[in-house]
Amino acid sequence: MPGARLTEDVYAELVCSLFETLVPTIIMAISFLLVGCWIVSQRPDPLLFLFFMLASVAAMWRIALLLFYRHEVQAKGFGAVRAGQLERRFALPYFAFALFFGLFAARGFFVGANEHRLLIVGLIFGYGAGVAAGISLRPWIGIPSALIAIVPMIVASFLVPQRWSTGLLTLAFLLGGIENMLRRYQAASRQFAMQRLLATIGRRDELTGLSNTVRLRERFAEITASTPRAETIAVHVLILDGIEAVNESHGYPAGDAVLQAAGERLDRLMVGRRLAARLGGVIFAVVQPELLQPRRAEELAGEMVAAVSRPYTVGRAEFVIRAHVGYAIDVQQGADLDSLLKKAEEAAHRARQDSRDIVEHSRPTWAMDSLARGGPRFA
Repeated sequence: MPGARLTEDVYAELVCSLFETLVPTIIMAISFLLVGCWIVSQRPDPLLFLFFMLASVAAMWRIALLLFYRHEVQAKGFGAVRAGQLERRFALPYFAFALFFGLFAARGFFVGANEHRLLIVGLIFGYGAGVAAGISLRPWIGIPSALIAIVPMIVASFLVPQRWSTGLLTLAFLLGGIENMLRRYQAASRQFAMQRLLATIGRRDELTGLSNTVRLRERFAEITASTPRAETIAVHVLILDGIEAVNESHGYPAGDAVLQAAGERLDRLMVGRRLAARLGGVIFAVVQPELLQPRRAEELAGEMVAAVSRPYTVGRAEFVIRAHVGYAIDVQQGADLDSLLKKAEEAAHRARQDSRDIVEHSRPTWAMDSLARGGPRFA
C-alpha cells in the first residue's frame, strides 16, 4: 500500500509501471528456458532439474499475470486500493521465480562445467539488469528479488575452487544495482508527484482547496465509466445561508475564512470515492458513488448539514451559518452529471425556500420498477 510520503495517485502510477515489463519478462523466460534445458540435459542432477521446473512454472505465471492485468492498470479510475491488490499479486510469482531461479543458478554453478557457469552468470546479470530497469520503482519487490536470485550463486562461487572472484564481482554489481534502484525510486517518486501536482493546477478551487467544476466532471466520468449495474450514485448540492451576513458585518476576509473552513469540514467527510467540489459562491456539490440504498444519501446529507452548521470562530468573532442540501439519485453506470446537478440544485433551493435542511429530488421511475423486479432495494 502507499507509503506515508506517496499520494494515492502517485502510488497507483508506480504500480502501473510493474505491468509494463512484459517484453523483458518474456525475454528472460525464453533465455532461462533455453539455457536451463541445455544445462539440465548436460548435467542430469535431480535438484537441478527440480529447480529448473519450478522456476519455469513461475516464469509462465509471471507472463500470464502481466497479460491478464496489463489493460486494467491503464484504465481510467485505477486507484490505490486496486493497485495494492494487484501489486501483491504481482509480487507472488516474482518472488517465486527469483527463489527457484536463484537455487537453479547456485546448483548449476556448483555442479556445472565452466561453459555452464558462464551462461549462468550471463543469466544472473541479465536478471539483475531487468530488475533494476523494470522493478526499481517498487523497491520492496525489486531489492528482495535481486537478493534472493543472486546471493545463492555468489555463495556457490565461494564454494567452487578458483571461482571466488566471480562471486566478488557479482556482489559488487549487486550492491551498486541496489543503490541505483533506491535512487531511481526516489527520483521517480518526486517526478510523478510533481506531474500530479501540475495536473491539479486549474482543477482546484483557490479558496477552499476542493475540486472545481473541471475536476468534478473528470472524476464523475471516471466513476461512471465502468461500474456494476446494481450500483447507484447520488449527487448533492449544498447551499450555505448566512455568508452574506458575515461579509456585511465583518468584511469579505471573514466570509472567505468561513467558506474555507466549511470546505475543510466537507472534505473530511469525503471517504472512499466521494468527491466534494465548490461550484461557485456559496454552492458546493458532493458526489456519492457506489450507493446501494438511498437512505445512505440522506445520511450523508445529514452529516454535511451537521458539520457545516457548527459555529465558526474567526479571530474573536463567532459565526453560525445554515446549510441546505438537495440531492438526486440515479443508476451509476452512464449517469448524467448535468441532469443530477440540476435536480439536486432545485431540491436545495426548495429546501432553502421552505427553511428545511434536506430535500430529496423526486425518486426516478426506475427506482420503483427496480423494487418490483427484485433489483436494488431502496429504503
